[in-house]
Amino acid sequence: MSKRITIVLPETTIQTIDRMVKHGQRNRFINDAVLHYLAHRNTEALRSQLGRAAVRDQDLDHEVASDWSALRTADYFAERAARGNIDKAKRILKRAGRRRPPVAGDEIR
Repeated sequence: MSKRITIVLPETTIQTIDRMVKHGQRNRFINDAVLHYLAHRNTEALRSQLGRAAVRDQDLDHEVASDWSALRTADYFAERAARGNIDKAKRILKRAGRRRPPVAGDEIR
């Protein structure tokens, strides 16, 4: 549905439009131009809003990532500890280095 309105544009703007469009197509051209402007403006506004939110929330994002990482690390070590076998680990450590002489870098500082 269309509605007739009256708008006032500078003469040079009207002349430019008339040079660009066929006779009788001025309303359609202006409508398309307005819709394009509004879509572009909304996109730019959204981009700007998201940019501001990203800057505002970057510390929070970092904090959440750090907390998440700490939880995952704790879960990983708890799961590994549950699968662990102390006696087996001691046997492995006891034989470490047998029949192998120390190499450069093995010394304790």
